[in-house]
Amino acid sequence: NATTQLESIENFITQGVDAIIISPVEAESLAPVVEEAENKGIKVICESNMIAGAETVVGISNYEAAYSVGSYFADYCSANSIEPKLLILGYESLENCRQRVEGFKAGMDDKGLKYEVLTEIDGGFREVSLNVATDAFTAHPEINAVFGINDDSTIGAVEAAEALGMDLDGICAITYGL
Repeated sequence: NATTQLESIENFITQGVDAIIISPVEAESLAPVVEEAENKGIKVICESNMIAGAETVVGISNYEAAYSVGSYFADYCSANSIEPKLLILGYESLENCRQRVEGFKAGMDDKGLKYEVLTEIDGGFREVSLNVATDAFTAHPEINAVFGINDDSTIGAVEAAEALGMDLDGICAITYGL
C-alpha cells in the first residue's frame, strides 16, 4: 500500500542508497518523498506509473495500451454485430489499473460502440476475480463480455463462467494482459 511504500522510501533515504526503483501504488502521495530523495542525489526510477519529481519511468502508458484494446474490441464488436454487456474487473486502488479501465472505455467510446457496463468491480487476483465474477454472472446472466485489467482477472472470470456452465462461445473475454 501507499503508506508502506512511503515508509520504505523514507528508510532508503535514511540509509543513503544510490537509487530507488519502485512500482508506485499511489503516485501522487509519494511525490513529496520522491522529491526529497532526488534532492539528496538519490535517483528514483518508477515502473508503470510516473511519480512527479522522479528521474524516469520504465513501462508503457497503461491508458494508451488499454485505449488500443478498447478500440480493437469496438471494431470486433461492430464487425460481428455484438452489443457488449460488460463485466469489468478492475483494481481501483492502483492508479495504473484505473488507467487501464479508463483507456478501455475511452477506446470503445471514441469508436462509437454502443455498450453497457453491467458490473464494474475489483478483481486483480485470480481467486478474487473468480468469486466476484461468479456473483456478477449470477446476478447478470446476460453478460457477454469481460474486460480484465490483467490476465488473472480475466482467467478468474472465464473459470467462473465455466463453473456456472455458461456457453463460453457467447462470451468475449478481453484482458489488458500482464
